[in-house]
Amino acid sequence: MPVDLQDLNVDVMLEILHFTDVYTAVCMTRVNRHFRAITLTKNLWISFARDFVSQPIPSVPTLDSELLPQYSTGDLIDFVKVRVDLIKVRRWRHKLQKEFLSNTMVLPKENEMPLMNDLFTIVEGYQNMTVEHLMFTKIGIVMRHIHRLEPAQVPRDDEFKFRDRARALVDKWRGLLNANVRMNYVAPNVNASANNGE
Repeated sequence: MPVDLQDLNVDVMLEILHFTDVYTAVCMTRVNRHFRAITLTKNLWISFARDFVSQPIPSVPTLDSELLPQYSTGDLIDFVKVRVDLIKVRRWRHKLQKEFLSNTMVLPKENEMPLMNDLFTIVEGYQNMTVEHLMFTKIGIVMRHIHRLEPAQVPRDDEFKFRDRARALVDKWRGLLNANVRMNYVAPNVNASANNGE
């Protein structure tokens, strides 16, 4: 006889969720209010956060593993989501690098180009790119290399415009990096003026 998940004890559901990954947990929050309430249990997010604390990401602030129970559920979710987001963008970079740059002696497969077009579209539509994403994933470097490929090295480039699109993304992200440099350059001067009473 089939078991309805909603009939399971909350503790049993939480135990099951502890064996899943954060992607599954996020999907469960969208099923209904019952599953959302269970999935937003603080202990579950402490468990997810603990996994990420044990594998710190350079240049991205982390949490103290000993103090995780003291953080709010919202803080823990934000902490985990930032890291999941960074890893997602890094996976995009891996796919692009593997397809376009991994072997200069062998051209990418023409039948893979529609999938690469879909991936480019996802990257182009991604609205949350930050300096941390660019530094951690190196996706900008991969796009710069794709732009510099010769037309003959990119199958169906006349159709999908991969090299031009890569250049547009590099230019867009360069603006993001330049804005960050300007902000970091101006901030010390503002502080210095304040300290001088100006």
